[in-house]
Amino acid sequence: MTEPTDDRDVSTIMQVATIEPTDEFRTALAHRIRADLATRDAPVGPGRDSNRLGRRGRVLLAAAAIVILVTGLVIVTGRSDDATVELDPAGELDPDALRGDDLFDELEGRRWLALERYDDPSPTVLTSDVSFTGSAEDPEIVAHDGCNAYGGTFTLAGAAIGAAEFTAEGEACDVDVLTLGAGQLIELLPGADSFVLRADDGTQIAGFTDLATLSPATDDDLTADWRVDELETVDFTDTGRVVTAGCPRFLTWDDLGDGVVVRLDPDHTACPGATDDGGPSELSRVISEIRDLTTAGAAVFRSPAGLVLVGELGAIELRTLPTVEVRPDQVTIAAGALFGIEPGVGVSPDDVIDAVEPVLGAPDQDTGWLDRRNLDVPIQTCGLNDYREIAWGDLVTGFWGSGSRSVLLFWSVGDRRITGVNTPESELAAPTEPSGVTTEDGVGIGDAIDAIPDRFNVTRFDLGTNDARFDPGTDVQLVSVGSRNPRATGDNLEPAGRAGGYLVIDGTVAAFGATAIDC
Repeated sequence: MTEPTDDRDVSTIMQVATIEPTDEFRTALAHRIRADLATRDAPVGPGRDSNRLGRRGRVLLAAAAIVILVTGLVIVTGRSDDATVELDPAGELDPDALRGDDLFDELEGRRWLALERYDDPSPTVLTSDVSFTGSAEDPEIVAHDGCNAYGGTFTLAGAAIGAAEFTAEGEACDVDVLTLGAGQLIELLPGADSFVLRADDGTQIAGFTDLATLSPATDDDLTADWRVDELETVDFTDTGRVVTAGCPRFLTWDDLGDGVVVRLDPDHTACPGATDDGGPSELSRVISEIRDLTTAGAAVFRSPAGLVLVGELGAIELRTLPTVEVRPDQVTIAAGALFGIEPGVGVSPDDVIDAVEPVLGAPDQDTGWLDRRNLDVPIQTCGLNDYREIAWGDLVTGFWGSGSRSVLLFWSVGDRRITGVNTPESELAAPTEPSGVTTEDGVGIGDAIDAIPDRFNVTRFDLGTNDARFDPGTDVQLVSVGSRNPRATGDNLEPAGRAGGYLVIDGTVAAFGATAIDC
């Protein structure tokens, strides 16, 4: 990698990686935060959940957090005044891990990004970004926690952050944030380019990687279906723009030869539907964070899971959905597949029977083909004339067909409302017994929602308690599980992703299944 120049010009990819955040920023941040703490007269109350304060505008900090709330400003401070406490538990870390002054010498002068989250494998929009400065005798942290810029002083007690005074300034955001704090352990081996952050009991929290070790991306790397938190899509196009879901934002990029820099396009900053004060309405958090990060230009690097956009005050990781292997002997909910069969065009009833019979035997019920003119059909029918349902207990499959053409419209286990489509009134009798089918994660009907693994390709949609399809007051959630479609090449009409999902009613899995994306 090239060496940074002294003028701190951020117009090249290498300089973005090595000199940001600047020393001037670190100094200004520290002075501003300390001045606010010294001069503001604000009520003080005890912090909540010292290890993790989760989603919906909550800020995570270390033990003994004190939260000071000021109108328009959130100041967070964590303090531990006992500098002599030994927080390094024996046997929890690699015996070769660095400690004390040796540890600080390896940490100092490098920009570390949290590209792995062990406590929360689902992504966050902003990636925690930490730099260690000062000296071994008087160390400091300057960072972005995924929500606010923060900084402060600390000591090292063995491999642990001991006495610490960290402050953060800004507005809390709707994201699970990650902050270094007192009592946490840093496991770094000599000469390593990454470290593991652990809780005081040794539990892994996150993995941090030295930004300087990441390879710059090229414009060819941008041509993929990228996802961020809540599975919101970032699609770079061959026109040099990116559109994110909810409200379009357009970005341009420059290929500098040694990397790519992405910037907000000043000609495309408007968002449809403005508020009375002229601001954008219903602006997606994802779009807002990308906008803020890229206004001055963000360098793009390859990360272990995809790409990471790196700006002066933070980073955003973009990931591709995993490609999931479809297995013929089980449900693969991440691909929306029933015993190897995915819903869609060209799937016949015979295909499904051949796939299911080896596992569940012959169907319990089969309506045969029904003329749609004799059915109450409130939706389009894929241009086909006939409808058919085949069931094995509470496993139901629905088809449209005409002549040799057929579409597997949906398959579902349990409550048919999982399909999300208005199928004709079923001619099937109520199932007499459950099929006993479970997903690849072993999740079945009647399991608690917590049985569904939380991972990157899982998104939860809260339908609330007033959905007309359910009894009033019923708490309904849809849990979607997606994967990359290996058949999508960009040169065909295959969708980039595929997915199945769960219907959860009052905290209990009531159904799972998948529906054809199109005809």
